Amino acid sequence: MENNIEKAHKAILNDIDIKQLLDRKAAIFERHSKPKVIIEEGKETSFVIKFSDSVQNELDFIDQMITERANKIKEYYNVIGRL
Repeated sequence: MENNIEKAHKAILNDIDIKQLLDRKAAIFERHSKPKVIIEEGKETSFVIKFSDSVQNELDFIDQMITERANKIKEYYNVIGRL
């Protein structure tokens, strides 16, 4: 039987609002990401993606909305667990 924490995690992963926000974020990455390859001798290759301030602000806003939605879901299951 699932506990409330597991139910909350499952609800977050299946939440349509969060899925839409993640889709929006993925679309922004596709449109605006131009990776810069950094190669240093003796080190692994790394990719750096820089965004303009306005794009970064939009990504940060989406992250904030996702966090707020996830916290609401967690709080709901915390309340249910206390009943």
